[in-house]
Amino acid sequence: MITPGYSVISAIVFLALSFILLILLFDLPPWPVPPPSEGSRIKILATIPVGLDPHGIAVNPNTHMVYVPNFYSNTVSVVDAGTNSVVETIKVDNQPIAVAVDTTTNEVYVTNVLSKTVSIISGASNAVTAKISLESVPTGVAVDSTRHLVYVSSISSEVIVINGTSQTILGSASIGQGPTGVAVSPQLNRVYVANSLSDSVSVVDSESRSELARVPVGKFPIGVAVNEVTGLAYVTNSEGSLSVLDMSSNLVVGRVSVEFFPVGVVVDEGTNSIYVVNGRSPDLPVPGSVSVINGTSNAVVSRLGNIGNFPIGAAIDPSTHIVYVANGRSNSVTAIAGIGAAD
Repeated sequence: MITPGYSVISAIVFLALSFILLILLFDLPPWPVPPPSEGSRIKILATIPVGLDPHGIAVNPNTHMVYVPNFYSNTVSVVDAGTNSVVETIKVDNQPIAVAVDTTTNEVYVTNVLSKTVSIISGASNAVTAKISLESVPTGVAVDSTRHLVYVSSISSEVIVINGTSQTILGSASIGQGPTGVAVSPQLNRVYVANSLSDSVSVVDSESRSELARVPVGKFPIGVAVNEVTGLAYVTNSEGSLSVLDMSSNLVVGRVSVEFFPVGVVVDEGTNSIYVVNGRSPDLPVPGSVSVINGTSNAVVSRLGNIGNFPIGAAIDPSTHIVYVANGRSNSVTAIAGIGAAD
């Protein structure tokens, strides 16, 4: 039974589980077997207790602080990456689900599902300094730290554009159904949104706030991340795959098999490594895993199992190559030494 409080995520989980049932009934190919390189080159550094049901996660590499919204605690945990410990717990609005950081201004943006708001937190003081009210339920969030623009996906099939400097809503763009994860390409001035109920990714022009393309991907896409160096975007599909999108042509140029119910995805541009968080089971106490993909070969080169139960969000500190994973069912964050991290 799916917990009612999961809101948007619970609906996606239900659809994904229905898809799995079809696979079992019609004897479709099984989920990919984990690669033999289990745990090679990556390792768990720490498991950090946070609030109840952490979803999203974000890192400010300039301050080495990690921000974790706790869905049922109505708080954001601030983790010091240097000590792997919670140094502050910030009260926000009801059901915070996603978080993003403007690394230039050191401001943190949190979307709150039940309150239909975006909380703005000062990274310097760890205090909520403002709140922006929305007309619809927000889901994902991303920030362009160059232009100080904030992009919020909402269940009304739109991405809302917020001016982070003036803290005002500039407008919105219509996109696909069930939008979840959001990513920004400052170089292209484009926004990428995974539409979980449309099996697509919307490519939005930030300046005109219009949808340039709606690219078909796999079943029930949730997470999205971009690599500005290679010009590729990556989308997790709940069916157990990762779609690779060429950002110049808006075409899918690859597909990588991972494990059941991949959710979060993050890119380390320095090593051209992609980390995919596999939830594996959203409702049972089953540890999740992380698949590591080489961005050149699109091959899974490593796997790390036995992280927390139902891991959802993923973030990386590019200066240390440490990956942080929010474990929704374990109320914890796992710090992982990724490829290129110091021994």
